[in-house]
Amino acid sequence: MKNLKSLLASMLLLAAMVIVQFEAVYANKSTLDHDKHKPHRGKVDNLVEYKALKDLYESANGQYWYNKRNWLTPAMNYWSGVNVVFDDVKGLNLTNNNLSGTVPASIGNLTELEYLYLSRNRLSGNLPQELASLVNCIRFNFSDNRLIGLPDFSQHPMLSRLILDVERNCLDFGDLEPLFTHYGRSKFKFVNYRHQAGIGEE
Repeated sequence: MKNLKSLLASMLLLAAMVIVQFEAVYANKSTLDHDKHKPHRGKVDNLVEYKALKDLYESANGQYWYNKRNWLTPAMNYWSGVNVVFDDVKGLNLTNNNLSGTVPASIGNLTELEYLYLSRNRLSGNLPQELASLVNCIRFNFSDNRLIGLPDFSQHPMLSRLILDVERNCLDFGDLEPLFTHYGRSKFKFVNYRHQAGIGEE
């Protein structure tokens, strides 16, 4: 009799756990389906933004990120580090998230982006020139990576308001020179370029 009661209790507990898990999955699916069918209010097509972020995920080895919660699910506003306002991607903060590899050119398609924080990772190579076409983005932080080249921001319409942090990378004088006038003054509101391995600093 005791064994039968124990068996029944175990079966009831298992059934309750299955119901709870089913409700959680159904609630998440309902939320994603609801977001998927909402009228689009943004200025940039959702598919364009999705592809740009998916390209970053693949190019920067997203499978190894510390936090990749909800990435590549249908609703981008649930992705960790992605700030979506009125159906447009306004900000991207993947600081200290174990990104490696390169930044893809398609990031330039996030035309409503206002800030891009990719510091304290292991990104390498050249940053794509397309970043300079992000006319609404005035805050860039790429510090503590392994970058060897910067885009030319000289034609950016908000140049005097740009904040750029590229401290602790592998840049050289040729990369840094365009950031300053002939008189040695920064063309940006603020730029931090200290400690470049490419010019003999550690």
